[in-house]
Amino acid sequence: MERAILVGIRTSEQDAQAFDDALAELRRLAETAGAEVLHMVTQRRERPDPAWYMGRGKAEEVAHLAEARRPTSSSSTRSSRLPRCATWRR
Repeated sequence: MERAILVGIRTSEQDAQAFDDALAELRRLAETAGAEVLHMVTQRRERPDPAWYMGRGKAEEVAHLAEARRPTSSSSTRSSRLPRCATWRR
């Protein structure tokens, strides 16, 4: 089963209820596709960051959440780089 951390960016142009509805739909879509939703992370920004989509600090928070959910072994080392992951946009 795929595991997912869903990320939503709310801009000043978006209505709060419409944003919440879109996130709920995203969660349903992920679950319908067979994913286990581990976390939902949101951020308010004027516009998505071209490099990170969210702010770098929020990206690091998401990376920390993803790293905390990974199985570890005695031979694994923690990388300071953000982990690669599949990305889907609605």
